[in-house]
Amino acid sequence: MSIASYPVIAEFISPDAKKPILNEWSEKWIYDHVLQTQYCLQISKCSDINCCDAPKTSVFSVLNGRFLPPPVPFTSDISGPIVDEKNGRFGSLAARIICNALIAKETIFDSYCPSVKKDLKSRTCDDCGKYFATKKAKLSHRKSQVCKKSDEYLLETESEAEESDEEMDEDNNNGPGGLPIIDPSTDPDAYVNVFEHLKI
Repeated sequence: MSIASYPVIAEFISPDAKKPILNEWSEKWIYDHVLQTQYCLQISKCSDINCCDAPKTSVFSVLNGRFLPPPVPFTSDISGPIVDEKNGRFGSLAARIICNALIAKETIFDSYCPSVKKDLKSRTCDDCGKYFATKKAKLSHRKSQVCKKSDEYLLETESEAEESDEEMDEDNNNGPGGLPIIDPSTDPDAYVNVFEHLKI
């Protein structure tokens, strides 16, 4: 049997068989290839040809930084589109890609996600600034020291991380706290002023 010209061999593995140990190498791979967020997991090739084959499309040219840009609310003024958390609207993926240059580099993917705002700092590595979907994932990253720059790399205990991640905030599903999403099919003039003065 083969899939995409690659041979496929199936064999029975006992449930009692020893499982492979995930080590620092896997954390290094995650650090280089994965972007974790609360509601999205992105996996991308890296630019190291010794690790990943070159992409077969122009995706790296379209996606600056290899990953989808964060959802950011925009509005417009006389100078063009600006980030506006209070009155802005989330645009389509195309709008996010076009406006990506206007987003501050230190913006975390979930910065404008109301349900996780309170957890942003505790889920972000102090050394490299990488954001994780859970404190446990951040703790694993910190323990591996793949980005270690300081001697005090472990700032929280495993029990603290697990306890925080297991607590589900009931308010996440309550209230209209989110911002409106632009739908060009019902609002054809939504982007007219937003992109009128945009310079790329």
